[in-house]
Amino acid sequence: MAQAERVLLTGGNGVIGSAVLLALCEAGYIINAVVRRQDAVDKTSAHPSINKHLDRIQWTIVPDFTKPDAFADAVKGCHHIVHVASPLPFTSRAYDLRTAALQVTQSILNAAESEPLVKRLVVTGSEAGLTEYSEWVPEGPPYQPSGAPPPRSGATYLPTPPDRPADDSAPFRRYVDSKLASGNLVRDYATAHPDSHFQIVLLCPSWVLGPGLLIRNKTEALSTANLVLAWVMMNTAPFYHPVLGIPTDVPTPVRSGSVWIDDVVLAHVRALSVPLPDGERSHTWLLASQSPSGGKISDAGEILRRRRPDLAEKLSFAGRVQDMPTNVDGTSAERELLGKKYVPFEEQVVRAVEWMVSLPDAEPVSA
Repeated sequence: MAQAERVLLTGGNGVIGSAVLLALCEAGYIINAVVRRQDAVDKTSAHPSINKHLDRIQWTIVPDFTKPDAFADAVKGCHHIVHVASPLPFTSRAYDLRTAALQVTQSILNAAESEPLVKRLVVTGSEAGLTEYSEWVPEGPPYQPSGAPPPRSGATYLPTPPDRPADDSAPFRRYVDSKLASGNLVRDYATAHPDSHFQIVLLCPSWVLGPGLLIRNKTEALSTANLVLAWVMMNTAPFYHPVLGIPTDVPTPVRSGSVWIDDVVLAHVRALSVPLPDGERSHTWLLASQSPSGGKISDAGEILRRRRPDLAEKLSFAGRVQDMPTNVDGTSAERELLGKKYVPFEEQVVRAVEWMVSLPDAEPVSA
């Protein structure tokens, strides 16, 4: 960049967002970081890796992202928008997740429309937004996958169901629905506005494994996608099966496939500048290693026993998991976006578990 460009970033206090924030600073961008609370500013700014870049970060607190003009002020003077903020997939709170996700996404689109300097909008979606819920959690009983998995790629488009899940339905069902609906809103907007002054990139990662910059202990690590490895290493069924909407006495279904967090972060940074394929005005990339079948989470135990027996002997491997097969193609992102191969699944497992085991059991309590 001849002159530093400015990026509006949402979700800069989250696992992916904080890593993207740091990477954007290191790449020379100026960041308008929008968060909902002051404590998010304080915690993120205090991290040593981010603290040394505070001269590149301007924080804005917007308590309600769902308002149509939520980002109207923060987007002024920005050349790009990176929208990472998203509801967590494992919340137990009962509410209308689809409508909230659509409102926030529409607010981001409104912001991009309002600032003529904006050249590109990058939205963090999810592989969930390219799938049906039954591809993640089998209907039951018998709670077993049925049939061959359908092919999925960045080109996959599934219409948003006319009816959303009930507010008190399984939280993960509502999450998958919200990612499909919000991702479709972005793609439908791009189709309806071919002459827009900005291009749109939708990134749809699989399970994102790897360290969280702001994660302080093992309990917090279980709020990240690394949780799927914990499903193998310990019996988490009593806690997480209600979130999935299945009985606690059946194996935990886990969709095969993952992507290393550094690859996801690199994708966000490069998505601001790489030419879109075939001169498109918008493009969707699926981020998933080891196409087409993905790495099986159930193999984590064997991988650790072979690669890190010293760690494996400390783990109970009491969890029972049911692999949900996949047929995905994430290779186009390697060629067109990342310019490199994904970190292999086996390396993801080893590095993620090494990180989780190194964390303290709990955050120290102040007197």
